[in-house]
Amino acid sequence: MTTNICEKLKNLFEKHTNYNSFACSAQNQYGLKLNIIQDGDSCYSDFKLDRMYTGFPNIIHGGIQATIIDEIGFWAMFNKYKTVGLTTKLSIEYLNKVEPEINLKALVTKIIKSDLDVNVEVHIKTNNLTLVVGSLTYKLISDILLKRYFGEKFYTEFIRIKNEYN
Repeated sequence: MTTNICEKLKNLFEKHTNYNSFACSAQNQYGLKLNIIQDGDSCYSDFKLDRMYTGFPNIIHGGIQATIIDEIGFWAMFNKYKTVGLTTKLSIEYLNKVEPEINLKALVTKIIKSDLDVNVEVHIKTNNLTLVVGSLTYKLISDILLKRYFGEKFYTEFIRIKNEYN
């Protein structure tokens, strides 16, 4: 029997120069500042959203909801497979409105790898009510492609941070 110990996610980009993620950086003054928790091979985040993130009156903008789903999905994928994947597909089902100033939880409910893709399902809930379901596909990329996409400086720093992560 395996016991999962929940702990704050080790965000490998926090130490990267100019890291300013809208979803999870504590340094982004306008960002969501999600506190992501590792739970075994999965991840979740408990949070409240301010009214500044609404679109329609008293409803959190759908793009903000999609951002949260992508962020939680990415970190669950990285946490489980220890490699980077780029989002190639995102499908969202908005089942119920997401209101500001309520307790919310985004959690991964499914994560499946096939060849170079990882499929992840993320739910945003309040209490036991599912508000939003997101299905994502990430294309895994090798460290060599990271170097080509982001340059030598990023690649070198990424490998150093990734080695600290393990």
